[in-house]
Order: sequence, then structure tokens, then C-alpha cells
Amino acid sequence: MNKFLTILRNQKSITLFLIIGYCSILLFFHQSAGELFAEIVDSITREKSDNILFLFFLFIFFLYLIKLFSNKVRISKRQLVFLLPTFIISLYTFFCLFVNNVELIHFVQYALLTLLIFPLSNRVGSAIFLSSFFGIMDEAFQYYNTYNELRPTLGYFDFNDVIANILGSAFMGIILIPFNSSRVHYRKWLYLKELRSLFIIVVLLITFLFIDFISFFSSDAIIILNQQISKEESFFTIVPPGVVYHIVKPLEGIIFTILLLLFYFMIDLKHNFALSNEK
Repeated sequence: MNKFLTILRNQKSITLFLIIGYCSILLFFHQSAGELFAEIVDSITREKSDNILFLFFLFIFFLYLIKLFSNKVRISKRQLVFLLPTFIISLYTFFCLFVNNVELIHFVQYALLTLLIFPLSNRVGSAIFLSSFFGIMDEAFQYYNTYNELRPTLGYFDFNDVIANILGSAFMGIILIPFNSSRVHYRKWLYLKELRSLFIIVVLLITFLFIDFISFFSSDAIIILNQQISKEESFFTIVPPGVVYHIVKPLEGIIFTILLLLFYFMIDLKHNFALSNEK
């Protein structure tokens, strides 16, 4: 891993080219990949395809754990502190937010993107933020296309996928913690440009909501984040063939996204009370 990261650090132009190319694939081939998967499901059964995908991604997760626990330096307290909540939230995401198992691909996609971004940022929290921010833009691009095609009866901004993207980024970030050479003191943490960028985004969002440029639910706003479900709809939604899942509504999605990003920003802290005795 260290040799690979060193190559990417030394070849910044090539790394940047790889990031741009990879992001372009994620952005512009999402629909084609979805159509291909639909054809595969039609050729077998949904249950079989879900079982095959579950075993495949379980194998990938098994390889992830092998990599995490087989480092020359034993797993640190810092890695465990971030791994356990990430794993618990991922279980909830898998069982409650996914319609089918192909959505597990979000974890892999954004784990790889974080791996590519990290050599340029040199900080794990920064790499997770940048990868997750692109994930939000990706979902916005998908929603924009849906919004234009189906307005005003269908479409919602998919915070389910946004959460999965952040968690995928975090899983890779946790592996990269031993290579995190640019941690910052907690007194300088609030001045990180990524953290300030997040603050500016939140302020802009609140402003857009206040002037009715953006709305959570159907209204006369220019951008409506959720046109498909109402405020009063039940927590769980049922779709054929009897799949029960939760559509994350705009307010809870925004709050949870911000909390997750703030949590993973703490990976970059040089000192904090919970981990002051880590080895």
C-alpha cells in the first residue's frame, strides 16, 4: 500500500488524470450500468441476483478485514474508534436503506475514489470529504436528470445513496489512517479549509431554503428535493416484490450527512482526548 501511495504522490498529474477519469465514469455511466444490471436480473431472478451480489461483496469485505488486521503495525485505537461506528451504520444502511444488494457497489466505488484522492490531500479526513462531496454531486446530477424528465410527479434526491457513498469513503479512510502524515492540532482543526467549505455549504443551503429557492417537499421552489413522498408518509416504504426500506427524507438526510462528515473530519486530529493514549 505504501509503495502504491508513494507512486501516486510522486506522479500528481497522473493521479489527477486518474481521478478525473474515474469520476467521469461514475458520473456518466451510472444509467448504463443500471440498465445492464436490470437486464441481468431479468435473465435470472431478483432473489438469485441479490444472493450472488451479497456473497460477492461479503468476500470483498472479508478481504478488507484481512488487509486492515494484517498490517505490519497492529490496528490502532484510532482505527477501531472509527471502524466500529462505521460498521454499525453500514449494517443499518444495508438492512434499511437499500432496495437491492447491487447498491453495495456504492461502498466500493467511493472507497476507490478516496484511495485515489488521498495521495493529493495527504489527510484522510480531507480525502473522505472530497470523495463524499463528489458523491453528493453525483446524486445531484442523477436527480437533476430525473427531476427534468419526471417533474412534477416523481423523483427525490437520494440521500440513501449519499450516506452509502460517505461510508464507502470512510472504510477506505480507516485503512489509510497509518499513512495519515498531515494531522492537525485540535486548535487548528476548526480552520481546515474543508471544514470551512462545509460550513459555507450549510449557510448557503439555509439561505436557499429561506428564500424558497430550494424546498424539502412540493412547493413553488425552483428545486424540490423530494417530490415522491410526503411529510406524513410512514417511515418504511414497500416496493415490489415486497421489499421494505426507508427513504431518507431531506432534513434527516442533510443532518445525518453533516454529522457523518464532521465525525470523519476528526480522523485528522493530531490530539484528542479519546485517543490521546493510542499507540
